[in-house]
Amino acid sequence: NISTRGRVGSGAAVMVPGIVVTESSRRLLIRGIGPELAASFGFAPGTTLPDPVLTLKNAAGETIASNDNWGDGDASATAEIIAVAQQVGAFPLTSGGGDAVLLVTLPPGVYTAQVLDSASAEGIAIVEVYAVPE
Repeated sequence: NISTRGRVGSGAAVMVPGIVVTESSRRLLIRGIGPELAASFGFAPGTTLPDPVLTLKNAAGETIASNDNWGDGDASATAEIIAVAQQVGAFPLTSGGGDAVLLVTLPPGVYTAQVLDSASAEGIAIVEVYAVPE
C-alpha cells in the first residue's frame, strides 16, 4: 500500500503517481481524496481539492478507468468498495462526498493514477493505492 499527498492544480500541476504491477494481475483499490481530508482530518476549509477526478492510464497513455464522485452510482459497487476499504485498512470515505475511487484488476504493466479537480480548482489531495488480498 502506498499514498502520496500534495497540492494539485491543473495542466502540468495534476498529481500523477505511478503504479507498477509485476508478475501477475493484481486487484487494486485506488483513491483520490480531497473533501474527506477536510471532513475527517481537520484540514482548513478551502485548502483541499474540492472535487477530485481520478483517471487510471496505462503506459501508452490510454485511459483504463475513471471516477468522479464515488458512491453516486450502483449501490452494490459502492458496498463492494466499502467492504474492500475495510479489508485493506483504509479510512472510511463519505459516500457521495466528492472523493474518487476505483476498484480495478490490472494485468502486469506500468500505470499512472492522475488526479485533478473536475472544475480545475486547486487544493491538497491524497492518492492511495491498496493491493487487495486475494
